[in-house]
Amino acid sequence: MGGGGFGFVFKGTLPDSTVIAVKKLESINQGEKQFRVEDWKTRYQIALGTAKGLAYLHENCRDCIIHCDIKPSNILLDIDFRPKIADFGLAKLLGLEFSRVLTAMRGTTGYLAPEWILGVAITTKADVYSYGMMLFELISGRRNTDQSGERIVKFFPVWAASVVIKGGDVLSLLDHRLEKHVDVEEVWRICKVACWCIQDDENDRPSIGQVVQILEGILDVEPSPIPRLLQALVANYEHIYNFLFSSLIHSSNISHDYGAILQLLPLAKSIVLSSCKSKTIKHGCA
Repeated sequence: MGGGGFGFVFKGTLPDSTVIAVKKLESINQGEKQFRVEDWKTRYQIALGTAKGLAYLHENCRDCIIHCDIKPSNILLDIDFRPKIADFGLAKLLGLEFSRVLTAMRGTTGYLAPEWILGVAITTKADVYSYGMMLFELISGRRNTDQSGERIVKFFPVWAASVVIKGGDVLSLLDHRLEKHVDVEEVWRICKVACWCIQDDENDRPSIGQVVQILEGILDVEPSPIPRLLQALVANYEHIYNFLFSSLIHSSNISHDYGAILQLLPLAKSIVLSSCKSKTIKHGCA
């Protein structure tokens, strides 16, 4: 059928009459490297495709749709690994004449934007925050929270943000299974996007349409600051941090332990307000 840098491609037929294409590798080492690269490209396209899907919901539907529960398990893949956003059970419709909606806390622990804790009206930027958290897991190939000891909890986004802002080795953030066979420019791009998406103030986050443009290489952005809320949670409020990002990490929905969360809301809210004390009222942090 054709050939490339790593070998020839042949047409074949399986016993059930399914037609397939088979590449005969000329070099095992070269083939392994190419396989790793295509693994990365698949992840990048999943990230971009998901952003495009969200952009359609936020910017192109007759009424804006806020999904309210963006997370890896709600992104389905078809046979060609094209992402499809699923599970709209918690979604909210936002009329074109409105920019935000007030609703009860909803979503999944570990992907919730700070405004949910504040109890203020939400915008599409709540989905952007959840998308950013999901990007970190796509990059690292693991959960954002890692509890390595009895009380020692590591939160990947904080570490990743510090690496990005310091211009460090972003390849160290990657899933080890990729063996660093990636497009480094794409890695920098997706890491910077993820960091901007999880900013405390929704006004500092990009729109999902801007995320698409950044991932496509149309727009460029500088590294973001490390979100102050996440820093505060990790450094000074271990019990809240453990609860929000570890104790319920296996719960499918925040409503599963809503009562316990309500007990922690006053203290969590004070952290959010403290982290945003330099913001103005119009930014939703006063």
